[in-house]
Amino acid sequence: FTQRLVQDGRLPFDVKNPNNFIYAIGFSNTLGYHQRRGTFTTDLRVCEPGTGLLPPPITPPTSPSKSGKEPVELEDGRICVEGYVMDKYCIETLGYLLDRGRNFPTLETADQHSVHCLADVGQCIDSGYEVLTVEKDSDGNFGRQVTLDQYGNEATRALSLQVEKEGQRTGFRATVVGTWDDTVEDDPPVLKVNQVFRSEVGCDGPMPSESEPGLPPPPPTSAPTRASSGQEDITMGETDCAGLTTRVQIRQNPLLELSYKTVLDDPEGYEEATLPNGNITAELVLHRGSGWVGMGMSENYPNMIPGEVVIGLPDASSVMQYDLSARGLSGVNTADGQQLTDTNIVQNSTHTVLTFTQRLVQDGRLPFDVNEEIGLIWAVGFANELSFHQFFGGVSLNVLICVPGEGIINPEDAGFQISRLETPKMSVMEAHGNILTLAWGLLAPLAIGSALLRGLFIKAGYNKLWFQIHMFLNTTVFILTLIGFIMAFVALNKVDADHFEKTDETSHQLVGLIIMILVFIQVTNGIFRPHLPPAESENVEPRNDSSNGDDASPAKGEKSLIRKIWEPSHKILGVVLLALSWWQVTTGWDTFSTLYAEEDYTYRLWAMAGTICGIIVVGKVYQVAKTD
Repeated sequence: FTQRLVQDGRLPFDVKNPNNFIYAIGFSNTLGYHQRRGTFTTDLRVCEPGTGLLPPPITPPTSPSKSGKEPVELEDGRICVEGYVMDKYCIETLGYLLDRGRNFPTLETADQHSVHCLADVGQCIDSGYEVLTVEKDSDGNFGRQVTLDQYGNEATRALSLQVEKEGQRTGFRATVVGTWDDTVEDDPPVLKVNQVFRSEVGCDGPMPSESEPGLPPPPPTSAPTRASSGQEDITMGETDCAGLTTRVQIRQNPLLELSYKTVLDDPEGYEEATLPNGNITAELVLHRGSGWVGMGMSENYPNMIPGEVVIGLPDASSVMQYDLSARGLSGVNTADGQQLTDTNIVQNSTHTVLTFTQRLVQDGRLPFDVNEEIGLIWAVGFANELSFHQFFGGVSLNVLICVPGEGIINPEDAGFQISRLETPKMSVMEAHGNILTLAWGLLAPLAIGSALLRGLFIKAGYNKLWFQIHMFLNTTVFILTLIGFIMAFVALNKVDADHFEKTDETSHQLVGLIIMILVFIQVTNGIFRPHLPPAESENVEPRNDSSNGDDASPAKGEKSLIRKIWEPSHKILGVVLLALSWWQVTTGWDTFSTLYAEEDYTYRLWAMAGTICGIIVVGKVYQVAKTD
C-alpha cells in the first residue's frame, strides 16, 4: 500500500526519528484473532536526494536484547546462548503465561514460567522454543535472544523433562550451542542447535564434547537427499514454471512436509482436456529417523478406504503402490502393474525421505485431476516395517500450481498449507481419558467398597446409608461413562474414523461399547432389583450380609429364587465391569501417549484405585475382627 506520512486524525510517520511499528499475521484469510504478532523499530528515510544513502535501519530491539546479554561466539565459530527457555505460544499467541494467567505477561515474568508448560502442554511444545536473556532489559522484559530449530526444540524439551522429574517447577534455563541458520527468517533469529546443556555450563568456559546425557543425538550436517537429481529450490513468479515446486506442511509434531511439482504433457490445452496428463513428482519428508511413510488418494476422501497409495519402507528400501481395501494389514496389498518411476526411500537419525514420480492419469488407478482441488491421504508408521499407522490424515490442494506462459494459477496452494484432517483433537481425548479415569479409578471402587463394608454402616446405625452411597456413585459412574463415550464418538466421527467395525486397531472402541452396554444393564438391574422378603420381626439384630437398601437391616425370611440368582450375578457383573474398565483406561492412556507423543497418565488410575482398594482391605479386616 501507499499512504501519506502525515494524515489528519492518524498517527504520523516521522522521517526525522526512528519509528516503532507493530505487525500481526492471522490464522486464516478471514479477519480474526492473530496467530503471530510483534514489533520492530526502523528509520523510514533511507535515501536523501543529493546525499545518497543514509545510515542503515536500526536493529530490531528484540535481537540482540537491550540487557547486554547477547549470544556469545565461541572459539570454534559456533554461537552459545544461555537463558530462560520459553515457548512461542506463550510469547506470541497468548502474551502471558498459560499456567499463571493474564496478570503474568510472558516477557516480564519468564522466570516464573512452569516447567510443566514447556515439557507437557501440547500447544507450547508444538509452537517451538526460544531462549531469553537471564536478566531483564531497561523496559523490565527478558530479551528474546534466539529461536531454536527442530532439533533444538526436541533436545531442550528432553532436558526440561529431566529437570521436571528432579523436582524443578519454574524458571527452566538452558545453555544452547549451534550456528546461525541463514536460510530461515524469524525474530529472534534461528539457531541450528547441535548441543544442549544445563544452564550451569554457561558460555564462558570450554564446551563439553557431548550434550547433556539422555538427550536425542544431534542431527547430521544435512538431511538425506533423494537419489534422483533435478530437485530444484522453491521459486515463485517464473512464468515458464521451471523449477517451481510447492511445499505443504502436513503435520507439526513430528514435522511432515510434502513437496511436489507437476509437469503437463500439453500445457496449452490443459483447460479443455477432461483429464490432462503429465507427471507429478512428490517428495514426502518426515523429520524423524524412524517410521514408514505413505500418501495417496481415496475414493471416499477423507476416509482411507478404499484407497490407492504409495508407501515407502526404509528397511526394505521399497517404494511401491498399494491398494487399501480394509483397515488392518489384511487390507493393504501391493497393486498390480507398478507404474512409478524415480522411486527412493532414504533415512538417517533425523529424517525419512520418500520420493517418486508417477503419471497424473494411469490405467486402472484414481487420477490426479489438475483442474480440480483433490484430497490426498497420508500416514506415518510407528516403525520401519509396515504396520498400523501412528499418525494419519488428509490435505486438500491443487496439484497444478503453474502453467508455462501463464505463471502461477493457484496462488493459494503456491506456498504452505496445513492439513485440515488429522488425529482426533488431543484436548478432547485427554478430557475423555480423565473423565473415565475418575469414574472407574475412584468412584466405581468407592461404590463397591460401600457394599463390601456395609456391615460397618449397619453396626453404626446407618442402615440405609451404605446403599444410598452405592446407588449414587454407580449412577454417577454411568453418567460419566456416557459423557466420555459421547466425547470419543464425536471426536472420532470428525476425522471419519471407524467406531465399532471389528479390526485389529479398534479393540479399544469395541470394548468401550461393551462397557457402555454392561454398565447400563448393571445400573438398570440395580434399580429394578428383586427385593428381600419382609422382616419376620422388627426386634432382631441387624444382619451384616444385607444387600438391599430399602429394608436393609432386620433379619429376613427366605429369599426368593430370583433374588438368589440376582445377587451373585450382580456381583460378578460388577467385578467384570471393573476389570474391563481398568484394562480400557490403561490401554487408552497408552494409545494417547503414543498418538500425541505425550506422557502416559495410567498412573492416575492406579494411584486412585490402589488407595481405595487399600482402604477397603483395612476396613474389611476391621469388620471381620469386630464380628469375631
